[in-house]
Amino acid sequence: LLGLAFTAVGLRRWVVPLRWDVDRRRWAALVRAGIPIGLAYLTFTLLLRLDTVLLGVIAGGEDSSEVGVYGAAFRLLEGTFFVSAAIASAMLPWFAVSGGEDRRRTSTGFELGLKLASGVLMPVGIAFIALAEPIVDLLYGESYEEAVLPLRLLGVAAVTFGVNNVIATALPARDLPQRFLRIAA
Repeated sequence: LLGLAFTAVGLRRWVVPLRWDVDRRRWAALVRAGIPIGLAYLTFTLLLRLDTVLLGVIAGGEDSSEVGVYGAAFRLLEGTFFVSAAIASAMLPWFAVSGGEDRRRTSTGFELGLKLASGVLMPVGIAFIALAEPIVDLLYGESYEEAVLPLRLLGVAAVTFGVNNVIATALPARDLPQRFLRIAA
């Protein structure tokens, strides 16, 4: 509620006043436009959780230590998601404002977003790969030494998730959410 109040005051003060009346005739178009975006994010969220579910099924459900070990490594990767989300959010106005008539500006912004995400997350991914053992020992202790290999394998994903987040922001901003839905699927 505080966030909503702050947003309403900020919009009124610096952008435009909010209209508090609701025009229900516009809902159908808004819902139709939002369905591909919602499905894409749902698909991507399922993809992020599918690996743990599959590992639990493969392990047989009796001994969940493999799931716990993998989960420990995945939590470290998941801790990097805010970086790519921040980069993609910072790039969103660029993607949304630069119109189709200015393809060079759009591609420059997209390239900048990809370089920024890769440049920031590449050292993190390399650290996960090269320093997995000391990282796991420091954060989890010796009892999680089996998480070293999963962390090394997930180190590559740090950059790919960053790139994916930039793409996931750029395509809907350019009114192309169906393309991201296909990529996520």
